[in-house]
Amino acid sequence: MYLSVLYDIAAEAPSYDAFAAEVESFFNETNEPTCLEWDTARERVRRGELDDDKLEKVSGAKAQVKVDEIRVPTPAANEIDPDYAQAA
Repeated sequence: MYLSVLYDIAAEAPSYDAFAAEVESFFNETNEPTCLEWDTARERVRRGELDDDKLEKVSGAKAQVKVDEIRVPTPAANEIDPDYAQAA
């Protein structure tokens, strides 16, 4: 979903540190309408109105992002977990 944003950030970043800082800044931005949709959906899941075997049940989890520098890229580093890809 936001992959194109990451590509844009990477294309413009002069260094890994600048890239990591911009990704974290983007991740931490708040989009109020989307936050409201997310909170509503989360409450529906908690009330049992929405269910999916692939939804991980956690309480108090906070969204987070981690940027790792890969110094020697390999094709295996680009593999996407199919469960997460489907959820996106």
